[in-house]
Amino acid sequence: QKDNMKQVIFEFIGPGRALCLMEVMTDNPKRILNYLNKNAAKIGIPEIAKSGQIAEYFDQRDYACIEKSNTNEEKGTKLAIEINAEEVIQAIDDDDDEREVWKFLGPRTFYGQMKANLTQGGYTVTSDGSEFIPKAKVTVPLIERDKLLLKQIINMFEDFEQVEGVHTNENEKAQLIFIDNSETCQININLIQPLNSKFSGRPAQVHVLSLTQNDKCG
Repeated sequence: QKDNMKQVIFEFIGPGRALCLMEVMTDNPKRILNYLNKNAAKIGIPEIAKSGQIAEYFDQRDYACIEKSNTNEEKGTKLAIEINAEEVIQAIDDDDDEREVWKFLGPRTFYGQMKANLTQGGYTVTSDGSEFIPKAKVTVPLIERDKLLLKQIINMFEDFEQVEGVHTNENEKAQLIFIDNSETCQININLIQPLNSKFSGRPAQVHVLSLTQNDKCG
């Protein structure tokens, strides 16, 4: 049955309205979708669906990693050009949380090419694959409660053998910036605690609006 396995993408909306994509390897998409939805219902996820609108808010890119100790930033930048990568960043290896790496990113049209070029250059590739990166304008900040819930949900799904990964548009670096009496202030979004709604008794939703320098709010 391994010959019949194929990758399918499912999507769902997580805590704090975070957009989520799930990569799954399966020989029966309908069966695995039903199985995932049964588990999702237990933790309050309304529905997992086939990839559609949410996928449009992500870019899929290939990556290949080498140990950070193998080269410095200047050489890493030159190496990125040599192997046709679009970008190189410092990161933590996907297969080892304690290993720092240089992560080379490129478009899907270069599938496997970056890894091959690095190997030919004498470098050991510690991990490689593809990932979904949220487009900058659709990232969402989460309060601490929603962030913890989302992490638990991702861990649960990734424990399933057929799930290869879960990707979200969570923005961990987001801050709320406002101007009060001509003074610029910043608030860490994770410090905002929502009040209970007087209508339902449940926590109210926190919405962060993108404002320009000329926008005013009261």
